[in-house]
Amino acid sequence: MSDMRERFLLTVLAVIMLAGPARAAFESGDWLWEVCTGTSQDRLVCLGYVTGVADTLIALTGEGKDLNGWRACLSESVTNGQAIDVAVKLLREHPEWRHYTASSLVARALAEAFPCRSR
Repeated sequence: MSDMRERFLLTVLAVIMLAGPARAAFESGDWLWEVCTGTSQDRLVCLGYVTGVADTLIALTGEGKDLNGWRACLSESVTNGQAIDVAVKLLREHPEWRHYTASSLVARALAEAFPCRSR
């Protein structure tokens, strides 16, 4: 991983940790909608969250595994902004799903937008 990307990810992690107290519960789609459509600081939390789920999904898919039943094949040309746009689009178009976990919703959005080709 490049030094610049490492510093960026560490900065995002620090912002997430400083954003509020730790909670034992998983975050919901309602929470993700709020942070992705909120203030500039909230949107940094959204960036960190969606990027983290996307990176996890990429790693798992590369190993032949899935995340909450979803697999996605994101190319290196997919930007963090695109990943956020895809997640926000799903949350906007399906408010009835926002009670599900945020990670499963992001995974679904990315899997639908960037499906893996059959071999």
